[in-house]
Amino acid sequence: MLKHEIVFEGVNPSKRIAFIMGWGNTLTDPWLNWFKAKAIEQNWTLLIIEIPCEYSNFKLVLEDMVTILTEFKCEVLLCHSMGSLFGRFIDLAAIQKRLFLSPFWKVPQRTLILGSYSLSRVILNMLRWCKIPILYRNFEDEDIGDIDLPKNVPRYISPSTMYTVMQAQNSLPPQKDNDVVIYCLTDKLIDTSVCRGITYSGGHFAFSVYERNEVFQKIAGLLTTDLLNCIIDK
Repeated sequence: MLKHEIVFEGVNPSKRIAFIMGWGNTLTDPWLNWFKAKAIEQNWTLLIIEIPCEYSNFKLVLEDMVTILTEFKCEVLLCHSMGSLFGRFIDLAAIQKRLFLSPFWKVPQRTLILGSYSLSRVILNMLRWCKIPILYRNFEDEDIGDIDLPKNVPRYISPSTMYTVMQAQNSLPPQKDNDVVIYCLTDKLIDTSVCRGITYSGGHFAFSVYERNEVFQKIAGLLTTDLLNCIIDK
């Protein structure tokens, strides 16, 4: 079972928010204290899910997530980076909105082998049996952000995991009309050509940049609007 934690139980009525973290993020990351405080201000009931850095079966990890989210009765799905890759495949009836932060939906060309998708896929296919982290992650800590950076993010990933990731990227379900994407235009970790939505500055992780309070307020505003619409509809 995936590592996860309900970090705050809001007083009813409370939005039930689940946050699927990105690759390398953990439940002990420094930025979480800031995020938890913000969630408490909003009276959210908050669940945080940590994804493994290494896995050879995308479907099994996804099934674990769906089980956790179903038991939590998730209403809003917030995902970051590789967590957003899993989030695209999650379509539970209870989820009213999905928000994707810096989604890792396509590998940036600069990090590919000789800049080629086809060559990278062929080589990763040949090495998909290898579960040893030998591929350099191709980014530095300063590319993530400036404040409360995630701790001990691995510098290498295995061919097995990267092969699985690229296979999932090639079979992404379509986005929903009310999905929201929030990303940095100069992000070095993802291919921003597949992103359309709200932009910010500073790096890959919106909760570790100087603009993080502004980004959070935009997220809270989107969810408040959705809550009001639900009340009006009823």
